[in-house]
Amino acid sequence: MFIGVLLLSGIAYAAIHYMRTADGKERGERIEERIEQDVTDKPLQTQPNDSTLLKPVVFEDKELGTMLTEIAAFYQCEVVYKSDAAKHVRLFFTWDKSTSIDDVIATFNKFERIHITREDQKLIVK
Repeated sequence: MFIGVLLLSGIAYAAIHYMRTADGKERGERIEERIEQDVTDKPLQTQPNDSTLLKPVVFEDKELGTMLTEIAAFYQCEVVYKSDAAKHVRLFFTWDKSTSIDDVIATFNKFERIHITREDQKLIVK
């Protein structure tokens, strides 16, 4: 009886080991096929939607020129200054990257000494 239990246990162990090994190889092949398919099927994104890239940026006592350079680069715009003094206005500003460029301009225009307009991809600062 002891030999029979030992024999059955050995057969069960061998069957389980064989099934895990065979299933693991197939599963690994299926995962590799799926990864290859996902890579070839997905279009390239120009800008990732990663939340860490859209964290708010805090400008503390920075010149407007410095801020607008970074903001314009993010929105792929060009900055044109009508007045050189406007570049050197110092501000405290929190920029939320998830907002549109028009909302950012509207927020800047709430300051008394700044007036920004947008024409296509140009930000005109007066």
